[in-house]
Amino acid sequence: MITALFRLCLAIAALVGLAAPAAAEWHKAESENFVIYSDSSAADIREFAQRLERYHVAMTKLTGFTPPPPSPSNRVTVYAVGSDRTLKKLYGDTGSSVAGFYIPRAGSSVAFVPNVRLRGSETDFTMIVLLHEYAHHFTISANPYPLPRWMTEGMAEFFAAAKFAPDGAMDIGLPANHRVGDLNFADKLSIRELLD
Repeated sequence: MITALFRLCLAIAALVGLAAPAAAEWHKAESENFVIYSDSSAADIREFAQRLERYHVAMTKLTGFTPPPPSPSNRVTVYAVGSDRTLKKLYGDTGSSVAGFYIPRAGSSVAFVPNVRLRGSETDFTMIVLLHEYAHHFTISANPYPLPRWMTEGMAEFFAAAKFAPDGAMDIGLPANHRVGDLNFADKLSIRELLD
């Protein structure tokens, strides 16, 4: 665990601090619950932070759980790291199918996703991944006891299937169309395999 964490810290340092001169400039956006680092435009990551805050509020309304505002040093830090390839290197397994990951900690939890593309009210897959990862953070914070994995993954998928309307409204719990490709009916999955 310590070795993996050390490798992750080194990779982040290399990504943020040792970038080649030709690399894009990194930007930071801060909000009440999030700190975001990305090489996307400053305007895009500000919009990204606003959407994450809207999502947080929607989850509080839906669940009835209103966590206290985190201290500035205890907000979720999001690294939008560029490509899927870079993300998989940070994860430590370039052959993995991971699309993003979250590391819960007592303080300063972190999430890693590829750069998020904002497409109007349509939710890009990388944003869905981040919403899924934040849903884990939110549900862990909301429950004093550990929940079974099937429940935490199910809740994260439910909350992540969201859409942002231009007028500030949000839809949550939409059909998880991003998972349709995972249901390969040609292989005729058994119900046991499907629910596993």
